[in-house]
Amino acid sequence: MNGHGARILLALALLAPGTRAAQEERPAPLAEHARALFEASCVRCHGPERAKAGLRLDRLAWDPADEEALERWAEVLDRLEAGEMPPEGEPRPDAAAVAGLTGALRTAFLGLEGASGPRYLRRLNRVQVRNSLRDLLAIDVVLEDPTSSFPPDDVLEGFDVLAEGQVTSDFLLRQVLLAARRALDLATFDGPRPEPETHALFDAADPRPGNFAVNHTEPADGTVFLFLNDERSPGDPRGQALTTSRSGARAPGWYDFVFTLESRGRGTAWPGLERVARQEWQVYRPSDLHRLEIYLSAPHGSSAYTSRRRILVEALDLADGERVTLERRYWLGRGWRLELAFGNAFAGHLDGFLEAIGAAELVARFAHLPRPELLPALAEHTHAAVATADAPRIVVHAAAESGPHHASWPPPSHVAAHGAPDVPPAEHLAAFAARAFRRPVPPEELAPYVRLAAESPEGLRTALEAILCSPRFLYLFEPEGELDGWALAARLAYFLWNAPPDARLAALAAEGRLGEPGVLRAEAERLLADPRSDELVTAFTWGWLGLQNALDMTPDPMRFPEYHRSRLQEAAVAETRAVFRHVLDANRPVAELLAADYTFVNADLARLYGLESVATTVALQRVSLPAELGRGGVLGQAAVLTASANGVDTSPVVRGVWVLEHLLGTPPDPPPPDVPIPEPDTRGELTIREIFDQHRSIESCNECHRSIDPLGFALESFDAIGRWRDAYESGLAIDPSGRMPDGTTFDDVHGMKRALLAELPLFTRHLAERLAAYAAGRTLRPADRPAIERIVARASEPGAGLRDLVLAVVESGIFRRR
Repeated sequence: MNGHGARILLALALLAPGTRAAQEERPAPLAEHARALFEASCVRCHGPERAKAGLRLDRLAWDPADEEALERWAEVLDRLEAGEMPPEGEPRPDAAAVAGLTGALRTAFLGLEGASGPRYLRRLNRVQVRNSLRDLLAIDVVLEDPTSSFPPDDVLEGFDVLAEGQVTSDFLLRQVLLAARRALDLATFDGPRPEPETHALFDAADPRPGNFAVNHTEPADGTVFLFLNDERSPGDPRGQALTTSRSGARAPGWYDFVFTLESRGRGTAWPGLERVARQEWQVYRPSDLHRLEIYLSAPHGSSAYTSRRRILVEALDLADGERVTLERRYWLGRGWRLELAFGNAFAGHLDGFLEAIGAAELVARFAHLPRPELLPALAEHTHAAVATADAPRIVVHAAAESGPHHASWPPPSHVAAHGAPDVPPAEHLAAFAARAFRRPVPPEELAPYVRLAAESPEGLRTALEAILCSPRFLYLFEPEGELDGWALAARLAYFLWNAPPDARLAALAAEGRLGEPGVLRAEAERLLADPRSDELVTAFTWGWLGLQNALDMTPDPMRFPEYHRSRLQEAAVAETRAVFRHVLDANRPVAELLAADYTFVNADLARLYGLESVATTVALQRVSLPAELGRGGVLGQAAVLTASANGVDTSPVVRGVWVLEHLLGTPPDPPPPDVPIPEPDTRGELTIREIFDQHRSIESCNECHRSIDPLGFALESFDAIGRWRDAYESGLAIDPSGRMPDGTTFDDVHGMKRALLAELPLFTRHLAERLAAYAAGRTLRPADRPAIERIVARASEPGAGLRDLVLAVVESGIFRRR
């Protein structure tokens, strides 16, 4: 540190009362300036008589070893720079005095950069363990996830990758052992290679049970119809689907499927199809393209009422009247099979569908039969009724399945686990351990595993299980200070892919080149360009924006049935990810995350947003947003608006706090324990604004609410699932106007967003902090402030965008050091 920096630190250390000798040594101009500033504008609220927010400036000492004190100084600096302190109505301090103190504090924090702080050992979370097992053993983890029994990962500051928040329990360790065994079971193939078999639709001689079966209709004229939704309501399996077989795959492997399909009958005016007997059932909309869904499904239970475990692997729109051939290859486990479904069809009973398309006489003909006999009788005649009425349907002209296929035997997963036949076990263990531990393994560290392989009754497998349960696999062991190439490779891969380093990263680490200028950045760009970087987009947006709350406080299905029956949650989260992905890939300015003039929607989201009809029902489509909708950026997205509500109604305080915490990084202090929380007026005589005006009359509440309320009231224009509204259910009009603490006023959410854009440096800084914490796997410390400011400066240069921000994080000292 140079002499000037040392003098600044000394001055700050002596801001608190001290000895006479210390006071004589203090540089007089700075000391007197700081004391005058505090006494004139701060100590009245933060002194011996009052200590608002628990802060006393009269005895706050600068101590580089005291993290809590440094956090307090950082808070002082933030509040002064943001102009939030002193609060409205208090005497304003001299601008030069404020500038002098903030400059001194910034210099002092710069002197802390690189200082050591608390060190925590970072553990892989469940997703990272799963992906690591996938890559190490070349296994499929979509159908059978070895880590499915893991307890939920602990979350700190929205993320489950921060070392300080992670807990390792004996239960988790038992599940780790089970996961290792399950993964090795999935990887292991003994015996001869199974010969592929081919099965086809309409093959009467095929002995396989339930071959390409479709319930509620009989095949005729070389076609099968799908005309009902595959679920009556979300989670209710009593719908209609084409199932490739009842018994499923006879052996694990790759299976090839070929389907010839055609969408017919869309747009025909059948009013009955747009009415449902229960509000949670899917509504058929003639304006939407027919959606084909492809599921991989576990074996059925013995009852039609038993929920089946299945995974949606693909959904696509079908053009009207165009015969298409789909060729797909999927990995199936033993007993798994494929299902086709008409995902946005009419949902309900078969007889209700027939009545809706004018085939009521068919229902009446068999009405006297008991239900178990009625459905088969109706199914026998349904095919002709649906075709004659030209009802909405997906026609399956042909279908074939072939498998299992293996390009080599034993498969790659078996070789990855057990080694090639010509490789000695010790050599294979050394290579496997190096990949699992993400760095070379010294002979003395490898020796216990070699002994296990030689002495255990299960031989090599026991050693593999031990490696996959080792702390060296479960934890990221990083050297103190500057990270070496191996640690950098692992940190980069888990940041951008949630997976271990690939061969190229490992090679660069082995050559010692990953830390060279430009190499780390180039590798980060390569990983970002890979589809696996969707893991970053998924995990980061989920934690940064607090989207978990949309699951914890799911919208009430009775008040918002369309949210559930139209799968709005899936589409809404996909929209948020798509916007973030676009801004990242195109390196667009981070301001577009706050106020873009576009978004990505499907037909259901378009309806929720009041946009003109969007035909696509599956793939999100980029659309321009009319300015009057107020939808641009995260604050107009249904995922965020749902996550910042409580599943039943909205609260301007909850949403205002959400904006301060998640977007600006300036969460308010908790409310005093003795202050009553405002409750909605159930009589509908007072608006929520009038109720909170009464609440703000309490002095201890007003200070925080002047920051919270303007943001929250502007968002009252959106209901609990993000739909626009001009009035509450009571009929009282919504007033979205507000006044920001700096005096800026606005009339609605558009003006509020403009006010937020004026705070773009604050937003960019908070986004940089969240990315840096997520990337490094630790909470940030006051000593990280200079690095964050450099990241923000680079991301704020002309032409810079979100991609530059991510790359600046990777090149920062926060990422490169521990």
